[in-house]
Amino acid sequence: MSREGTPSVDVFVTSCKEPSAIVMKTLEAALAIRYPEKRVHLLDVGGSPELERFCRAREIRYLARGDLRDEGRLIGAPQAQPEPAGASPLPLSLSA
Repeated sequence: MSREGTPSVDVFVTSCKEPSAIVMKTLEAALAIRYPEKRVHLLDVGGSPELERFCRAREIRYLARGDLRDEGRLIGAPQAQPEPAGASPLPLSLSA
């Protein structure tokens, strides 16, 4: 799907020590969203090496942030967006 002039979307999946299988299913669902310009990010409070490997293999941006301590909520998420920061006018947040 490609549409000129369509704004990009940043899809943020948050995780706070949920089982990896559940987080991976959520990430797969985020990747399956049919939209021309989307980027998927995992904000992982638990810092799971397994999830990091999963993300790197699928071009999902992985962030393990110490300041995301409130049950995986998007504290500091604008800083998590790819350069240029805040380029996407449409953020979407999914909680695993």
